[in-house]
Amino acid sequence: MNISMTYRALVLFVFCFVLSSNASAQPAWGWIADSAITYFSEKDIEMVKSASRDVLNNHPDDTEVDWTNSDTGNSGSVKVMNTHVIKGRTCRNLIIRNKAKNAEGTIKHLVCQQEGGKWAITFPD
Repeated sequence: MNISMTYRALVLFVFCFVLSSNASAQPAWGWIADSAITYFSEKDIEMVKSASRDVLNNHPDDTEVDWTNSDTGNSGSVKVMNTHVIKGRTCRNLIIRNKAKNAEGTIKHLVCQQEGGKWAITFPD
């Protein structure tokens, strides 16, 4: 894999869904090298972000929003599992599935709505 694909995957992981992560968290980054997102085009990234915003802002729990890019053949889904309140903020558990080339990936995130309406990846204490 080249640096461009690694950089793109890292950018997607960190900034996808218009989310920001908790700076004190130390996630393991090794998985990203072989993940589906390393093969994503810019349009794929926009489609994942759009599906994420849609399911977070417009759908009840247990709803899945699919996306498919007919140009690349890449696809995936974002599913909101449940909603609860943590420290006064609305939080939702997401399952994100992506497929690209021969790679598939699934990741779970807890995201909480911030002031101004944006969602941020949250790491439980």
